[in-house]
Amino acid sequence: MSRSVRDLRELICLSRFGFRSDDNESENPAHESQNSILFYFDASLLNNWLQITSSRLEKLRSLTTDSLIDFMFFWLKQFDFQHKQSLFQMEFELFIEHLLLAFTPNDVNSVQVSQFAREILHDIDKQIGQYSLENDHHFLQMIDIFSRYKRDEEYRNVLANLPNELTANIDNRLHLQWMLAIRAFGLVAICTAAVDFFEKIQSTLEQNRPTGERQSSQSNEQIAFNNLSEQRKIRILTALRKGHIEVIEYFIKTNQLTGDSLDDQNRNALFHCLPLGNLLMLEHLLKSNLPNLNINSLAQSGNSLVHVCITLQSLESLQLLLKYYPNVNLNQRNQQDATPLHLAIIYDNLELIRFLVQSGADANLSLKNKTCLAMSTEFGNESLIQFFTKPV
Repeated sequence: MSRSVRDLRELICLSRFGFRSDDNESENPAHESQNSILFYFDASLLNNWLQITSSRLEKLRSLTTDSLIDFMFFWLKQFDFQHKQSLFQMEFELFIEHLLLAFTPNDVNSVQVSQFAREILHDIDKQIGQYSLENDHHFLQMIDIFSRYKRDEEYRNVLANLPNELTANIDNRLHLQWMLAIRAFGLVAICTAAVDFFEKIQSTLEQNRPTGERQSSQSNEQIAFNNLSEQRKIRILTALRKGHIEVIEYFIKTNQLTGDSLDDQNRNALFHCLPLGNLLMLEHLLKSNLPNLNINSLAQSGNSLVHVCITLQSLESLQLLLKYYPNVNLNQRNQQDATPLHLAIIYDNLELIRFLVQSGADANLSLKNKTCLAMSTEFGNESLIQFFTKPV
């Protein structure tokens, strides 16, 4: 038996739920309606279902980071609601067909099986109906969790998320185990089908490109992650690099992207975004009120976000930073004791200098005992000399 199948079997062991003893379970007639449908279920099919589910989970875990982020972007931006509904309905109907074959037809009718399926996959059933971005994020989060290199508590919680209507009055632990196995089979099947659909579209598009325009295939090499936090950070950085604002918003809404550092250089998402020159992404991050964000934090290099804006000579980025964080420290010094204004003088950028001073930067601060005017004089820059003699 593979490790994945063993893990699934451990998952459906219901001791963690703390259910009551099976003794005298049939004595309470109120429980009969909850248990009765599973009396006619052919549990011999479950072993094969678990094998299939394990194989599908391994496929999801084999997704490269690029492929997963591209899928998320496709789902959020390019795949319309009508087609999502068609996919969900088709896969849900396939799930019901599997269930119908597993129940004794003369004892359980299709209406009962359909209702049971909707309760088992209540989160998928919710997807079929009115569109909401929250539903999209919820579905992507399941795929996000299933595709992680290591199984965690979220993984267990998703697969064990049976609604109270199914579990509240059931004492038969065996039936509860069956329901968890059925849920895993159906939920993973639908998640895998969505990814498979995306990959088929990508493959078709690539085949239709002229030979000279075809993109090189993405590497199938899997990164050896040290922990789930590292994998999460790499996924976020990949979405930033690709400019997928919708995917970044998903990471924000699912509390995976905060103002905390994303690397060993103490650089948060804003530090990584600035060099990319994507002003739309930068503004989205700035207006998102990221938890734990210290707008005046210093990277390991000693530079603040304002220093980075000056180094990149990006007035637009600096303007956005001041728009959403007007109290950002404009006089912060880096490891070389330079303020952003000193850097702007070194870069000979009068436009940035004027904006900094007008926004509150202190022109009286010195760098290694040299005033801004002295620095301008040393560089022989007449326009800067004139500016600092009489700022305008």
